[in-house]
Amino acid sequence: MTISTWLIGSYPDLPQQDFSITREADPATPVTIDAGSYYLHAASGSLSLFDQLASAMATASIAGANIRFLENRKIEIFGLDNFSITWPGDGLLRQILGFNGDLPGGSSSYIADNVSKYFWSGAKPMTWVGSPVNVLGTPVYDQQLSITPDGTIYSTGHYSLSVNEFSWRFVALERYQTSTGAGGEFIEFFDTILRRGRNFILWWQVNESDLTSPQVLPDAEQQGPYVMTGGRKAISPKFVRSTGFKRMNRRQDIDFAVVGAREYSNS
Repeated sequence: MTISTWLIGSYPDLPQQDFSITREADPATPVTIDAGSYYLHAASGSLSLFDQLASAMATASIAGANIRFLENRKIEIFGLDNFSITWPGDGLLRQILGFNGDLPGGSSSYIADNVSKYFWSGAKPMTWVGSPVNVLGTPVYDQQLSITPDGTIYSTGHYSLSVNEFSWRFVALERYQTSTGAGGEFIEFFDTILRRGRNFILWWQVNESDLTSPQVLPDAEQQGPYVMTGGRKAISPKFVRSTGFKRMNRRQDIDFAVVGAREYSNS
């Protein structure tokens, strides 16, 4: 087991998701997740895709319906009844959760085929470069100061933002980029969340392992939401081999700047 920092991404303005859930021996039940902006998981159920899917399962009379992260970073959908799920035809919802196909039935638990591309972990805690540990960020003010000839000072401000920078050192190459791009890699998270300016939440110091049985409790210390800042230039992830590994294809350094973001609202 290791202690890691997890980044939980989101999908803003997700279109309405219409699909069906079948409890074993029952007819299929049409269910809907309303259009809205959702994180994979959030403390607010109205912003949590996990909670929305669990509610849809309850509509189909699945007892004990729940969706959770396992310590191996994959998502598990489970209940107390055997069930099947036929995902929306465009495949978007199942892809967000990391599944390759419909859930066929005959089981009360399904573990995703892939780590979601809306999630990333470097298999180690990050370094807070731009603020004290576990603080949203340091303030930046839109402030103008002017002085008159008699020495009177006028200060005009409109808003402030919290900015920060995150850093990981010696990240294993398979957590940075591989040829498969199946999920769980920084490049996939960069492409899916960071470069698109989508919100993400940071879970600080999470237990992580290769085990599929323990769940990760979402009440770990959290910060955010954040979005990555890129400035007025082309956006590209940095490719920096770690010190001591400059000529070896094994370890990467990862750094990026963020700003505290406005939270979503699903009304």
